[in-house]
Amino acid sequence: MTQPSPGARFAGARILAALVVVALALAWAFHHLRAPKASGSTDGTLASHPQASPWPADQIIESSEGPAHSSLTSLFAALDTETDPDEKPKSLERLAESLPESELPAILDALAETDSHDASELRQILVRRWAESNLSAAAEWASRLPAGPADADAVVQVALAWADHDLSSALGWVTALAEGEGKQAALASVAYEAARTDPVAALNAAHTLPPSTERDLLLAFAASQWAASDPSAAILWVANLPDAVLREKMLAAVAIGSAEADGLTAVQLATQGLHASEEQERAAVAILQRWVQISPPAAASWLNQFPDVPLRQLAVRALVGVWATQDSRAAAAWLESLSEGSLRQSGLTAYAQTIASHPQAADQLPATSQVGTLGDTHQDLDTAAPFPH
Repeated sequence: MTQPSPGARFAGARILAALVVVALALAWAFHHLRAPKASGSTDGTLASHPQASPWPADQIIESSEGPAHSSLTSLFAALDTETDPDEKPKSLERLAESLPESELPAILDALAETDSHDASELRQILVRRWAESNLSAAAEWASRLPAGPADADAVVQVALAWADHDLSSALGWVTALAEGEGKQAALASVAYEAARTDPVAALNAAHTLPPSTERDLLLAFAASQWAASDPSAAILWVANLPDAVLREKMLAAVAIGSAEADGLTAVQLATQGLHASEEQERAAVAILQRWVQISPPAAASWLNQFPDVPLRQLAVRALVGVWATQDSRAAAAWLESLSEGSLRQSGLTAYAQTIASHPQAADQLPATSQVGTLGDTHQDLDTAAPFPH
């Protein structure tokens, strides 16, 4: 039989030693975190008489250094006995805090081989803590990991910790990583963080990702954030997108994002720039729900002039649904001023639905108002279509 080479035996010994160190460290930490205070102690110190071990007898190895857990799998099996779902994350946090930084690389490598949700959670906590205390070491370790789910989780945690204090450098580090799942996941995570303060950088980062639904959602989020602060620049960016389908999605996002800054321009973008579709309907409803919170009369005035098409029925329900909860008296006065027709009827139905679900809004109505009664005569609430959200 062929004998293993000295190099192979040495490598195997190193791996075995690392696993033993990890098991000892984790078992010691978890034992001390979970061990109850000794009875008769008032200051939290341990009494002199022996404590019962929290580990089952068949999972303990006796050694000269004290009890050690036989494996990482057994350690996390013990965590599974925690019945309070709020306590398990706290136990993982305490366990992470108790482990020495010098042992983190070996512990993290061993955790990557453990098929357990708790092991994955602990690994992410440890990587994030390491990156916050020693970013260069954590980043160097993460950049050398073999491709896979564990690699993606680790790279994301390092990138997010980096982005917390230096967004530009974090994006640079992630961009320089080798192509793979880890790079894509980290780039998306950092881009979402960047979108709140630097949407242009977020858009540039998102554009390097392969086409997907997730990428388009990231682009839409960054574009809407940009439109909130600089709608003109965001609109120009959308106009230059070569992909017609993507351009339509981004125009809807920009229109919604600019609604609070300029409701009229936003709603015109949606109604005139988008094709008649569910995308247009969702955008128009979202814009009116935002615009009416800033200037209800202006939103109502625009709606009054809008052509009598199906979109107008959705729009009036969106407007009245928000307005009636804010100022039912003003919403009622506007509805009473409308001429008979589909706009008034849809508005009255939406008003009745809103009052039914927000009874306190009805207290604002003057005694002479007929809106509540009129709403019920046009359409019974039990058969009315649900209000769009």
